[in-house]
Amino acid sequence: MRTSANIPTLLGAMAQFNAAGYECLRWARWAEEDEVYVRCLKCHKRAWSHGARRGKYRWRCVTKKMYEAHQKAKDYQVGAHSRNGCGLQFDDTKGTPFETMQAPLGLVFFALYFPAEYIDQSLRVNKLHAQADELSTVLTTLKEPQHAELAVSLRHLAKVFCGTLFLEYQPIMVSEAGRILLQTNIAADDAARAARRAKIQGWKKVISANYKAIRADVDRLERMDKAQAQRPAASARERTGRYRGLMGTMRRIASAAWFDSDPPSRGR
Repeated sequence: MRTSANIPTLLGAMAQFNAAGYECLRWARWAEEDEVYVRCLKCHKRAWSHGARRGKYRWRCVTKKMYEAHQKAKDYQVGAHSRNGCGLQFDDTKGTPFETMQAPLGLVFFALYFPAEYIDQSLRVNKLHAQADELSTVLTTLKEPQHAELAVSLRHLAKVFCGTLFLEYQPIMVSEAGRILLQTNIAADDAARAARRAKIQGWKKVISANYKAIRADVDRLERMDKAQAQRPAASARERTGRYRGLMGTMRRIASAAWFDSDPPSRGR
């Protein structure tokens, strides 16, 4: 199963799996030991959930007034408490490189788990250039010093997200049959790349050898120009033969540029 051929399917799965992506982001940002304690981005006090949309939670840093009004509305007794937040409202992505991201958040986890270059190439092969550009911007921003700690946490959580998504939507990828299939595809890709490298080396040798032949032919033609006055007839015949040889060599070099063909054989 090749990722490039399944990118549209995986993007659809990621969109349905948004809640898991935001949950992983919350763990990356606010995990304390084995719990998630969402804290205000401004005063760092505990925040309360204030609704959610498509898995993305909104949060509110509760002020003393808000807390007491909430307790009274629930007919709870308002006793001594330490709620004295600043009132800031924010969501899971506020202050992160994902704040304005339109593509599924899971795409970032994929690019942190798999080679980002391969994910970018797969998106562009499927003409998803906007998503590829957006992903590139996010990954570049994540490399900035202020996001270093978040980037490390996200890389760890990427394993959780991708593993969970595969279990849900692509079970073959985490089965024994899937492992064998993946290894087979990787081996085939490696063999194809090795064969291509060998071809390119062959082309380089052909081009190098024929370049030397062209240089020699050009040198001979230049010498013929100087000797033409002494032997005009013989010089014309020799010039024609040398020119034809030169054109033949040029054609062999041109044929070596067609990467879908085997390297041309040497010879005149």
